[in-house]
Amino acid sequence: MKRLIPFALGLLLVATACDPGMTIYQTNTNQNVSGPERVTIRVEASHPLIGETWYAPDNVSVTNSFDKPIVITRVELVANGTTYQHKHMSAKDEYPLTIAAGKTQVIPIWFDLNDSVNRTFNAPAELRVYYRESRNESVAHAFIVGGPLHMKMP
Repeated sequence: MKRLIPFALGLLLVATACDPGMTIYQTNTNQNVSGPERVTIRVEASHPLIGETWYAPDNVSVTNSFDKPIVITRVELVANGTTYQHKHMSAKDEYPLTIAAGKTQVIPIWFDLNDSVNRTFNAPAELRVYYRESRNESVAHAFIVGGPLHMKMP
């Protein structure tokens, strides 16, 4: 019995190590828009395990360059032809969310995916942040993709 415990622990460690990590990183913002952007998104690289079926980067910041506050109304992820809505985990993660003029704020992001992050981010995906400035409704975009765990960032 005493020999079985180290063997079982070793087997568990090997099985856990079979799901390596990956890097999900931002490639470019606002690729489909011409001119300077008034609202920009910065997605910090994250390193999930390839089998995870949720995407929740620690730091997604939105910068408001308007001279008035903006109100973020919703956030979506479009990947492999599927549109995912932000999942509210608590009252503090809900939209609408106001960002003051000239300020940058970290926003809550959580998406439950239909597939693993490895398959979801094997092609570029689009993070959409819908916002209202005065009476105008607009969308800011960030493009993200997956790569190897120990890759050099572009």
